[in-house]
Amino acid sequence: MALIIVLSVMNGFQSELKNKILSVASDIEVTGSNYLLRDWKNNNELIQKQNNVSSVAPFTHNQSMIAQGRFNRGVIVRGIDPNLEAHVSDIHKKIIRGKYTLNPGSYELLLGIDLARYFNLKVGDKVALISSQANFSALGALPRIKQFIVSGIFDAGMYEYDSSLVITHINDAQNLFQLNDLVSGLKVKLSDLSKTQATVNILESLYQDQPDIFIFDWTRKHANLFAAIQMEKKVITLEELKDFDVWKSWKNEEVELSTETPFQTKPGFVEKRIQQMIHIGADQEYEKYSEGMSDDDIQRWKHGFLCALAPTVGRVTVALL
Repeated sequence: MALIIVLSVMNGFQSELKNKILSVASDIEVTGSNYLLRDWKNNNELIQKQNNVSSVAPFTHNQSMIAQGRFNRGVIVRGIDPNLEAHVSDIHKKIIRGKYTLNPGSYELLLGIDLARYFNLKVGDKVALISSQANFSALGALPRIKQFIVSGIFDAGMYEYDSSLVITHINDAQNLFQLNDLVSGLKVKLSDLSKTQATVNILESLYQDQPDIFIFDWTRKHANLFAAIQMEKKVITLEELKDFDVWKSWKNEEVELSTETPFQTKPGFVEKRIQQMIHIGADQEYEKYSEGMSDDDIQRWKHGFLCALAPTVGRVTVALL
């Protein structure tokens, strides 16, 4: 039973983490070298025609410095089309103060709650964005500085975004960073997230003759986080397996322990054993309740209990954290 609860917590945490990431990031990003995607409008139309693609939206991605008074901090400035962005991310649902309003030419911006706390910013306040690019004059190279108005504050639930992400209209970002009509890439929303890798393979085949175009899905951009979760689940599972008699036979059969590597397993070993141990644990736990019940009733009870337990325990634990 302990194994079921622990894995439920880990699965719930993984699900919540995925939802928080995708609320700001996209399912797939198509970018060019130096974060510049040329001929993006034709690429937009081409990607839209592919299976499992729901929506596509352009974006710009640049580094800058935000400053107010004597305080400053490095940030990522993302330029978006607010109408199209609502179809590829949920950032419009994360606004906690102000409005999801970005009018071209008004130089308005959205920023994360942690960034707003650092500068003590409120909706309507003005800040300066300092571009890494420069204007050249008789006095030499001068940094490009533009004043923006805070139109909204979002809470994405991830410090990575809430402390260093600034969002403005794509036209204003293009003007600030002198991009003309270029964009950094295209954000792709999928109809079925479980087919992410298959869709990535399709897109890679389209651009196999264009080495300057790169395709990233949300799992690759945050690979370290999910790899750490999978590793933790395997370690916990192996520790819990020691409480069962079958551990010794499995250990001798497929697990090699050494001082150099914490554990090594054959491909698929842990995954198969997790499912097997869940059923073993469930059998031990429910044995005293199954008297007088048919086999079908018992299986339905186990299946319903496990399905209900996994997301509930996981989400409650994440909420408490």
